[in-house]
Amino acid sequence: MPPVNAPVIVYRMSTPEHECPWGLRAISLLQKQGVPFTDMPLRSPAEIDVFKAKYGVSTTPQIFFGDQRIGGYTDLADYFQVKAETADYSYWDFERNWLLNGLRPRHSNCFTSISIFS
Repeated sequence: MPPVNAPVIVYRMSTPEHECPWGLRAISLLQKQGVPFTDMPLRSPAEIDVFKAKYGVSTTPQIFFGDQRIGGYTDLADYFQVKAETADYSYWDFERNWLLNGLRPRHSNCFTSISIFS
């Protein structure tokens, strides 16, 4: 694993409605690796959409080492050569349960900017 020789920034979804679990996992992994970082929470759907458009990405979190985009949580785990944690649940199951109960998600989840229920 090459050393991290640039400032590390984690951009992650953190809204009143949703705290992205993958962003929290990325932060935890950086802490375990002893890598200092700047946490840049994206606090609104509009801010999230602007970020995704600016960097041409469809998911959060996104981790940068300086100007180099590493990618999301799994990419960060690959960089450190550690096994990535897996989901405790599926967003598909979560959204399907909302639909079955007559509810609709207010905005997209941390994985995609396109909701299948839009």
